[in-house]
Amino acid sequence: MASGWLDMTHAQWLVLGGIAALLPFWMLGAHNRVVALRNAIVVAWPPLDDLLQRRDRSLTGLVEVLQARLGSEQATLDASRAAQRKLCACLDAVRPKPARADTLAGLAAADTALGPLLTRVLSLVDNDARLKTDPAVATHAHALREIEPRLAFARQAFNAACATYDAAVRQFPTRMLSPLLGFVEAGRL
Repeated sequence: MASGWLDMTHAQWLVLGGIAALLPFWMLGAHNRVVALRNAIVVAWPPLDDLLQRRDRSLTGLVEVLQARLGSEQATLDASRAAQRKLCACLDAVRPKPARADTLAGLAAADTALGPLLTRVLSLVDNDARLKTDPAVATHAHALREIEPRLAFARQAFNAACATYDAAVRQFPTRMLSPLLGFVEAGRL
């Protein structure tokens, strides 16, 4: 009887030893997978950042041109400038670590606040025949209209990379390692 107990204990020790030997490899594999997915977010960020900066430059140029021509719409133009400054500050905060949920939430809020103002500025151009034919206005307005679909696509690609990363961080058993390895969920735009 004692011999069976010793054999079972020996077998249990072998199983535990095997698990202990495989555990570091599993942890390394899980770490590398999540790091690769986080790197995909970092790779998806520059095209989105570039388009946001290009939109900002085009909108800034359009607002400057409209400033001289639309004295009655100063409130809209000033609000647009303020929203742009907020968006630029948020972009600066996101650039070092584009996978941080808190900074992405701020950027998403700033982008959402700018959306109606951008629509309003473009509608001012569309509703004024003089402005439509002005080459300086038309150039900036066309650039803004060209950027928006590309921006939507880049935003979608970025959000897909964030969603894949978040799913990996939440997946069992990786989620048990996430606090230990410093993996937190990313945000969305």
